Amino acid sequence: MLKLKYRSDIDGLRAIAVILVVFYHVGFGLFSGGFVGVDIFFVISGYLITTIIKSEIESKTFSFSRFFARRIKRIVPGLFLVLAASSAAAWFILFPKDLLVYSDNLLATSISLSNYFLINHTSGYFSLSVEQLPLLHTWSLSVEEQFYIIWPVAFLLLFKKMKGRIEPAVAIVTCLIVVSCIYSSVLIVNWPAASYYSLFSRAFELLLGCLVALVANKLMKWSRSLSYLSTFSLVVIVVCSIIISKESYFPGAMALVPCVSAALFILGGIGDNKGYANVLLSNKAMVYIGKLSYPIYLWHWPIVSYLNYSGIEKTTSVSFLILISTFVLSVITHHFVELPVKEKVRNKFSNTFFIILFPMMIFSFSVSYVIKINNGFQWRFGDIKTYLNPSNNPEVVRNKCFNSYDLSENGFCQLGVRDGKSKGIFIGDSMAGHYMAFVDSLAKDAGVTVFGSASSGLPPVYDVKSHPESAFQRKDEMLSYNMKRLKIAHSFDFVILAAGWGNGYPYFESEKAIDETIKEFVNSGIKVYIILRPNGLEREMMKRALFTTAKHGSIGRLTAPLKSSVNGNIKYINQSNMIKVIDPNDVLCKNGECDVSINGELIYIDKDHITEFGSKALAARYLSEFRNPLKSGH
Repeated sequence: MLKLKYRSDIDGLRAIAVILVVFYHVGFGLFSGGFVGVDIFFVISGYLITTIIKSEIESKTFSFSRFFARRIKRIVPGLFLVLAASSAAAWFILFPKDLLVYSDNLLATSISLSNYFLINHTSGYFSLSVEQLPLLHTWSLSVEEQFYIIWPVAFLLLFKKMKGRIEPAVAIVTCLIVVSCIYSSVLIVNWPAASYYSLFSRAFELLLGCLVALVANKLMKWSRSLSYLSTFSLVVIVVCSIIISKESYFPGAMALVPCVSAALFILGGIGDNKGYANVLLSNKAMVYIGKLSYPIYLWHWPIVSYLNYSGIEKTTSVSFLILISTFVLSVITHHFVELPVKEKVRNKFSNTFFIILFPMMIFSFSVSYVIKINNGFQWRFGDIKTYLNPSNNPEVVRNKCFNSYDLSENGFCQLGVRDGKSKGIFIGDSMAGHYMAFVDSLAKDAGVTVFGSASSGLPPVYDVKSHPESAFQRKDEMLSYNMKRLKIAHSFDFVILAAGWGNGYPYFESEKAIDETIKEFVNSGIKVYIILRPNGLEREMMKRALFTTAKHGSIGRLTAPLKSSVNGNIKYINQSNMIKVIDPNDVLCKNGECDVSINGELIYIDKDHITEFGSKALAARYLSEFRNPLKSGH
């Protein structure tokens, strides 16, 4: 039987794992793959849990009640503190809509389902939206807790069925590792969020640690040889954190590299002849950081997330401030919360449930419920109430024709005058939806009628694909609708097209598809108006503008640098008098700088799209500076 004894080198490995994760999140560019630290944590968890369970089963002292009591004492106290602090910060920082999302995530976290909440609410770990979710990091805790529920039962049944023989268990666990890894690799292509967050796509990492615990005793006689692998494995882990990036196909098979390396490091320290790296990571400083690794992991991300949300740039000084704050909070949590709870609360499930877990669940349910019934407490940001009002959101104002997928009259918004001298159609993606008021103003001034239809992520172009492997996943219903509205457009006097022209592949199948669509209209004798997308602004500036509006009610004149790529896919223009380009940036941008506010009011609803106010104000400015293009004849 493998003796249960404390291994300082594993605490050192924990330190490496959490350092990599934190360095990645605070923006230290060298560690583009620092997120592999989470994978290392999974391997360590699998090893320690299986070692404990195996030892207790063999000594006939295993108890589910005691096992879960220990898990609650280990996981919940620090988590409860961070959830409370994060919720308090959310009150002051998050806007109503985002506070509602936070409330759902809080509830999911308290019942260890945060990972599945994220699967259903994000497009993946590396999507921009997740950088502003304060409880994003709790997904890994949920994965571990779900594993801790399944694995002890499965292992106990397996151990009894095999009558204590290890070889069949090793074979079964190895097969499960292979299946889980293949499953994860397949999901990366078809469902990136599920690949990253789900238990079954991450199980192979935890099971690798379990496998090490199963074979460690058998490999003890080769401990000297294994010790030489520890230094190599540590080097591989660090190299992975440098060369892997968010563009990599991860986790999947690629995650095997850091995970196997972590497993080899653990094996390198099973005997008395420990590897050099195992000895190196056993120093007091690394061990102490390892003991703090859990509170460090808990604290660092809400701090980073709220800074991201507030639009504060992670300069070197800000990054170091994050590190210092995280360390101080972690020391306080470890010495004044974790250790006292560990010492004073008995390892009895009823004790830990009612003293620790139940209060956290009641807190989370209560906070979530109160946020929900008060609709995110919109009154908290009085000076931004007008900006946040549904009447300033084009998707709400034009809900009749926004994502309607209805080709009847009920699915279109009528813009301009009712019975104009000519009739046109305005179609496009979400950019078209946010330009509805703009086109309405131009159409009224020109005395024409325009029927509008906008569909998010669906540009008005033939040959648009579903692209299930990307964020631009389009259902068959959407693709069919798009083809039909393009054909219907041929029955109008003119057509107006708007889209996120700079999105590139795979948003558009090709630039040629855009040109061919425009050319088909021109060849049919239909005049084409192309509205280019607005310049936009960076996410950090958008958040700063929102907070300035909330605090002062106005942002004054705010500008953003002119971007050269926002309309980069438009090629077939100005080649015919049947094509007219309407570029709002002609009135927004001067001398390389573009307004993001008009009359002191922010015109963007997010970093790319404009508000209802912005759409109207932009039209007024355009008409005052240029001749109305819709008056040019049809």
